[in-house]
Amino acid sequence: MAENEAHTTSMMLESLSRIIKEQELARQSLNARIESLAIGPLRLYGPICNKINTYAKMQRAALDNERKKRELLDNAILKDGGDQETRVRINQSQMDLAGASRAAMNSTTTLHDSVLTFEQRRRNDLKNVLSEIVWSEMQFHAKSLELLTEAHQVIHATSFDKDIQVGDIIFALLN
Repeated sequence: MAENEAHTTSMMLESLSRIIKEQELARQSLNARIESLAIGPLRLYGPICNKINTYAKMQRAALDNERKKRELLDNAILKDGGDQETRVRINQSQMDLAGASRAAMNSTTTLHDSVLTFEQRRRNDLKNVLSEIVWSEMQFHAKSLELLTEAHQVIHATSFDKDIQVGDIIFALLN
């Protein structure tokens, strides 16, 4: 379109086109930055969540084992015949239950700590991502304001008087 216009108008349109293209490149850069900031932490969450899921399964298994050991101890106590073999079985069941209880407590603590660490990381990531998004938007809008100010100055600095005079001369020559 600019090539069909008079020189001054053509120069103004080319300058505005360059400014608009620069603003569009700034927008694309902003979008790419925001996308990389948001997707980066999310890619790391998959393996972390899988690990936490494994800890949850281990905790359920440890709790089930503890429950079974408690049932065995309860059955041994109910069948207490007072003989040596029964007392040995009760003592062994008590030791097995204590070990299972420790394993259940350890797995619960591990699961709790993992979830707590993940939540802290997730919230810090969220805070950092949102902060970067806001900062990036501020930078983009500052650049946009700079470019739009330049566009405004180009428009208002353009004088069409020479184009009109050239147009009058061409019109006069054609007649």
